[in-house]
Amino acid sequence: MSTTDLLRKQAHRGKKKVAARSPKDLEALDLIEQRYRPQDSLRARLERRWTYNLSFTLGNQWNYWDQSQWSLKPIKKSERWLVRETRNFIRPHVERSVASNTAFHPKWRPIPNSGELEDEQATRVATNVLDHYYRTLRMGLRRQEAQLWAEVTGTGFLKVFWDPDLGKDIPQIYV
Repeated sequence: MSTTDLLRKQAHRGKKKVAARSPKDLEALDLIEQRYRPQDSLRARLERRWTYNLSFTLGNQWNYWDQSQWSLKPIKKSERWLVRETRNFIRPHVERSVASNTAFHPKWRPIPNSGELEDEQATRVATNVLDHYYRTLRMGLRRQEAQLWAEVTGTGFLKVFWDPDLGKDIPQIYV
């Protein structure tokens, strides 16, 4: 059932008071639904694979995918005496790979605008500032977490942004 149909039913049933939608609004909703529904199905397939990968990495290999609940469910033992051995060869490999890829601290190399002493001192200050924020924002742990997700799911992200309106103003420091 499309979003448009749901909105129409809600308006008729009186469950929620929904303002009457114009035909133009309903067409826009249908267009949005047509454009974004295929992306949801693509992501759903990836989420299934990601869930399996995370489960295997954590040592839970005896699972199956339940389509109705869209989640992993444990496989029930057919007999009480049945023993299932689990040897997790995946997790040590993932941990080794994450450790080797995040072992080194990034090196900053600001470039001075000129060969003057002030510019060279400014690059030293910039290096110290970058090191300080790398430590205080715990970027090493964030890099490890992103690398872990990249190893397990195939995709890891770091969202880096600058908000100039956040926090108090810091005065300009002249060196």
